[in-house]
Amino acid sequence: MTTRRHEPNYSGRAHALMIILGVDPGSRFTGWGVVASGRQTQSSESVCLGHGVLSLGETGPLPQRLGKLLALFEEKIEQFQPDALAVEKVFMAKNADSAFKLGHARGVILAVAGAHNLPVYEYATRHVKKMLTGTGAAAKEQVKWVIERLFSLRSESLDATDALALAVCCTREVESAKIWSVSGASRSHGRNEVIK
Repeated sequence: MTTRRHEPNYSGRAHALMIILGVDPGSRFTGWGVVASGRQTQSSESVCLGHGVLSLGETGPLPQRLGKLLALFEEKIEQFQPDALAVEKVFMAKNADSAFKLGHARGVILAVAGAHNLPVYEYATRHVKKMLTGTGAAAKEQVKWVIERLFSLRSESLDATDALALAVCCTREVESAKIWSVSGASRSHGRNEVIK
């Protein structure tokens, strides 16, 4: 896989180019990663269109941080024009307060997706790790190592590589199921679940 480092231009994009935006939500930092697959990538492999972290601030009232997340995430949607979002399935955190804050951030992401009429697919963490590394018990650092080599990139953030991992997982399941078509056919993705 390769990384496209220039700013993408999606005007006149063919439907055969599928763009997935992976998101690793957080109330302080939200990772994002965009992966494209299809004829216009000029390769049988996927390409990374961009990745990074939305920094919402270490401190400050939660409503203000969520408001910043909404504005910044809207910008990413407008910039990359994704066909779908891929997010991690909800899990029970050991810290209740952290779980609630994560839920709020995730709600913002889902609300933005809904406003743009984008389908959202969710994956269990273990499923993503197993697909990329061969084991569902892999550490975040192992996932990061795989992603960096897949796309020939360097990332300082585990949040960003986790988001790219979600996008890669979604893209691979679409391709393996052979469900993407120029007419926008069914999007039933293997083991993932569509949020309804």
